[in-house]
Amino acid sequence: MSKINRREFVGLIGAGAATGIFTDETTGADNNAGRIYETSRDDGRYVETAGALQSYLKHLNPKLAFNSQITAPDFDSWRTSVRDKLLELMCFPDQIPVQPSPKLLWAEQRDGYELQKWEAYPEPYSVVPFLVLVPEGVSSSSPAPAVMCFPGSTSSKESLAGEPELDTGKPQAKKHWETNRQALHYVKRGFVSVAVDNPATCELASSLQPRSSMAECMLWMGRNYLGLSVFQKASILKWLSERPIVDSNRIATS
Repeated sequence: MSKINRREFVGLIGAGAATGIFTDETTGADNNAGRIYETSRDDGRYVETAGALQSYLKHLNPKLAFNSQITAPDFDSWRTSVRDKLLELMCFPDQIPVQPSPKLLWAEQRDGYELQKWEAYPEPYSVVPFLVLVPEGVSSSSPAPAVMCFPGSTSSKESLAGEPELDTGKPQAKKHWETNRQALHYVKRGFVSVAVDNPATCELASSLQPRSSMAECMLWMGRNYLGLSVFQKASILKWLSERPIVDSNRIATS
């Protein structure tokens, strides 16, 4: 995939990434539903650091904020600037040597489609398992559109594919989510669908370090969790777009 295509993907998936950072849900407390940060100080300042940061974010006027009155020529320039900034913020690793191509581990027939398990190797030391669901009748002579399916937070690729959860014994693994079978719904409608875990969750989780502390450590490494997640998925997207059974002009993310 060319550099501009990778930027297309980053531009799409990165939009709105900061939404909800300072909501009460981040506290993990059950009794915070519906609460907001408040201050009784006359100067409107917050003793709570989170309250101060939320107020800062609320009044921030980003340089690249979207302007609904933008003209068509200016829109292209604005979109390019947003992509450039997103790539900068993602902190993708530099100068990665050529890595092995994804490897097929196994394939099993399901009702109306084939379930495949693959491994991707996006960078040195890294293995990222993922699932591919291929509808019957799809081939290099009859390619199909494709959809990359990403779970919310710690949901699994298995739940996306309508498969039983893996017995990993790791704390991030959850029971099957009946309402989150994106990949299964898409393959039933003729799409090649790909299901990927988020980093440090489910099959990618570690019993030695939780996701939150790993994400903090990444900042000291000059990287970040969101950037790692996008980089892994972009690597699989590049491979997917080159598959002869996929119509590379019709690939969506979900």
